[in-house]
Amino acid sequence: AAFNAYVNEFTTATRRYAKKQMGWFRKDEEFMFIPVSMSKPSQERVDEAANAILQLCKTPRNEYELELFSEPPKARETAGSKTKKSKGATDVDTDTLSLSAKTKLRNEKQGKDMKFYQGKRSDVPSKVIEEADASTAAIQGLKELPS
Repeated sequence: AAFNAYVNEFTTATRRYAKKQMGWFRKDEEFMFIPVSMSKPSQERVDEAANAILQLCKTPRNEYELELFSEPPKARETAGSKTKKSKGATDVDTDTLSLSAKTKLRNEKQGKDMKFYQGKRSDVPSKVIEEADASTAAIQGLKELPS
């Protein structure tokens, strides 16, 4: 029970810290947001993010800076346009945003959900904890872990 409580508290604290980091990154004008699709398998996400970073490294400096430092445009009401309301009550036409700016807006929305994150997980079976304790004892050269 104590271990499960620890894992739940640790997971919640980690998620809250990640939310704070996102706030810091959004304030940093030189931070480039790279989109990651959480619906894809882990290795595919890593490969796609690595390829996106590689492409940014190959981008000429003037194009990179245009992507990085361009201000999000004000909303324009156009047919088929997707607009989002951001914190300053400014509508933004997402069709004209850079990839980094779109990702930044998506992360802002996720940040609101992260604030109140509560870990939802099942208890770790006692057999798993016993096996982990036995493995730890074996690694440390003990017959069993001290109480």
